[in-house]
Amino acid sequence: MSQKSETSPTLSETLRGAILTSGQSVNAVATGAGVPQPALHWFLHRQRGLTLRSAEKLLDYFGLVVRPRDLGGG
Repeated sequence: MSQKSETSPTLSETLRGAILTSGQSVNAVATGAGVPQPALHWFLHRQRGLTLRSAEKLLDYFGLVVRPRDLGGG
């Protein structure tokens, strides 16, 4: 059984990356996505996680989708 040498980024890593590379301020992302600004700040500074609802709002705001990982079972 072969394993990938790279692992897929986590949902948190993907969302942090989208926020940080968007060129927008934390306040602009929070307002645009409908997520509380303090929650986004704490998330970016790894002090707290996001609620599922906030993560869904951010995924929608950035046009990201969650898909199953290819487990290569075959």
